[in-house]
Amino acid sequence: MLFCKIITGTNLAFLLLAVIFKGRAMQYQDFIEGVRKSGNFHSLEEAEVAVEASLSTLAERLHSTVTDKFQSQLPNQLKKYLSVSSDNIKFSLEEYYKRVGARANVRYSQAVRLSRAVMNMVNSAITTGLKDEILNDLPAEFAELFGQEPTTPLSPTVME
Repeated sequence: MLFCKIITGTNLAFLLLAVIFKGRAMQYQDFIEGVRKSGNFHSLEEAEVAVEASLSTLAERLHSTVTDKFQSQLPNQLKKYLSVSSDNIKFSLEEYYKRVGARANVRYSQAVRLSRAVMNMVNSAITTGLKDEILNDLPAEFAELFGQEPTTPLSPTVME
């Protein structure tokens, strides 16, 4: 703990969070606060709306066996968002962002931003193996949702 008091700075804070979370499951408040910071939301409530919209929409697109594994690695309060009744509905990344926007009652560009903030924290909360399994269950274009470069210049997130 003394080490934490001596060293300060924004980058160190994220490094320490990563070290802390490696050894234990991420807690709900930590997840929501991470989304709030990553997405530059003004309140935890805005972050919670982003999480619900993003995870619920993603769950519609994933096969139920993948969502079951996904649920096992998230804080308990987030599991309900992955319990949608639909199973593996086929839709594009563009449609994903439209659905997130409709759920969160925001414009398309805001849906892209909030989805990325949520998936940034998902990356911190799940194992690499599960992330790979999620990406294997989705079309290649969804990789950019998890921080990878757009696969095509026609990507729905490439802005002029």
